[in-house]
Amino acid sequence: MQKADTQNLGNNAANTAKEFVKDAKTYANNAVHDAEANYTEIGDIRRDIESLKENIAALTQHLKSDGKAKVADLKDAASQRVDDMVAKSDETLAKLESQVKDNPRQAIMVAFAAGLVTSFLLRSRG
Repeated sequence: MQKADTQNLGNNAANTAKEFVKDAKTYANNAVHDAEANYTEIGDIRRDIESLKENIAALTQHLKSDGKAKVADLKDAASQRVDDMVAKSDETLAKLESQVKDNPRQAIMVAFAAGLVTSFLLRSRG
């Protein structure tokens, strides 16, 4: 009986060891499979990040060129407005000179009245 018990115990230990090895192989295969799946996802994430970097760089370049174009347009518009204002002020000055030449007495009286009003306003403040 002792020999049979020992043999039974040995068989049980061998079966347990075989199951352990089988479970270890299954666990290792699952771990490898999971790692490969995770590395694939990490690779996908890395490719996505690189794509985002490229897209951001392209967008930045696009905004920069659009900004330069917009600044140039605004500069041209502002320059045009200044030119228009200068032309209009030249026209107004020419009209004023013409009126002064046509009616010098009236121009002197208007200038005198404007000076008088200005002096009263400046005295009331001081």
